[in-house]
Amino acid sequence: MDALDSLETYAKRGGMVVVARFRDRFREQLTGRRGLALLEEFVAGVQHFLRAALPLSHGRARAIDIGAGTRVRSIEEEDARPEMDGFFVPAVEVLVEAVNQERFDLCVTLGDVGVGHRFEASWIGHQKVPRIISAGREQYKRDLQRYGRTLPMALIECIPNISEGRRSDVLDACASAIRSTGARLLDVKPDTAHNRTVFTFAGEADVVRAGVLALFDSAVRAIDLRQHSGEHPRIGAVDVVPFVPIDGATMSDCVELARQVAQELSARHNLPVFLYEEAASSPARRNLEDIRRGEFEGLAAKLQQADWRPDFGPAAPHPSAGASVIGARMPLIAYNINLATNRLDVARRIAAAVRQSSGGLRFVKAMGVELQDRGIVQVSMNLTNFEKTPMFRVFELVKREAERYGVNVLESEIVGLVPAAALTSSAAWFLQLDAFTEDQILETKLRKTPAAQ
Repeated sequence: MDALDSLETYAKRGGMVVVARFRDRFREQLTGRRGLALLEEFVAGVQHFLRAALPLSHGRARAIDIGAGTRVRSIEEEDARPEMDGFFVPAVEVLVEAVNQERFDLCVTLGDVGVGHRFEASWIGHQKVPRIISAGREQYKRDLQRYGRTLPMALIECIPNISEGRRSDVLDACASAIRSTGARLLDVKPDTAHNRTVFTFAGEADVVRAGVLALFDSAVRAIDLRQHSGEHPRIGAVDVVPFVPIDGATMSDCVELARQVAQELSARHNLPVFLYEEAASSPARRNLEDIRRGEFEGLAAKLQQADWRPDFGPAAPHPSAGASVIGARMPLIAYNINLATNRLDVARRIAAAVRQSSGGLRFVKAMGVELQDRGIVQVSMNLTNFEKTPMFRVFELVKREAERYGVNVLESEIVGLVPAAALTSSAAWFLQLDAFTEDQILETKLRKTPAAQ
């Protein structure tokens, strides 16, 4: 059976038909050893595509399932911001002929290989160019753009924090609102003591934008800060919305998205919105804690100060939803260490010793809070660069500072998602592993090892 027969047989197994006229055109145009080699490569590429194909009805796209890949890139690379084990695999749309309908959209996963073989014909990009292209990934992207089809997606993560962590019906409604837009909801982390919930979702820019708008629509209706209490500082019903570049997206993409979303939300809800971190309009507004200082109760007076007029929206708080802070940043780890004591003064002293702003560890923000329902206190932290200030170093410093006051560490917790590299580096340090690498992790090695052909 030749390559064309293999291609047609494989396509039929997937529920698709390769039209006979394309088959004939292949034979007419591909002669000689080079042509046959290209055809063999093309067939292998099609088989790779169809293996993960998701047929879509009526030619309309639905939520794209974003699979976890096998590589964790350095957090220093602007176009790679991992928030979990691996990275997102981008996807594109192509057109194929189907058994029961003339055309339908098909989402195919592009793995982290230089896939660059594509057959151009009237069924892809509406161009009647029956030939095979053998090219690298960048050429593949340029060809798709030329012929008007969807490019591989630039994926962005969003981690909004809302000021509600106790009413499950509100949290369920917010989660449903995010999912309804096609965004991939990865995690929901409520905290009753803080009365706050962290959502984590991802997708391409338009999907993430829609997810944020839907979340605001749900949260602003349900949350009234005039009736809210909790241990965590806040100025808004949807308090903070950071955008983080993942695969194929840059920090500039996230900054632009933050500004667009901030402008739209301010008009949609008559809401004051501040920009922070990489999207900040001035250096004084980069730090979230500076914007949030005074909290909801002091917001009205703060907005009247010339230095604190919002970037978008009115210079007066929304009656029940306050204001929001939207921006773009590097990935961070929300990390809390609970102490076996109810002495809030101890937690605050330890937080002061640990955080960068008062002479502690770089890339650490910390505060001491009281967990009244448990009768203990907590050192609540954000680690903004886990590679340069790893988790194990933070834990050890908090532990040693606590010993000065005769206090033990009770436990620690991670809020939301964490890069796998942050945990493996901590495990290697505490176990004193010599020359340990991620390739020694069974699951990692399995992901990196290709299946036998």
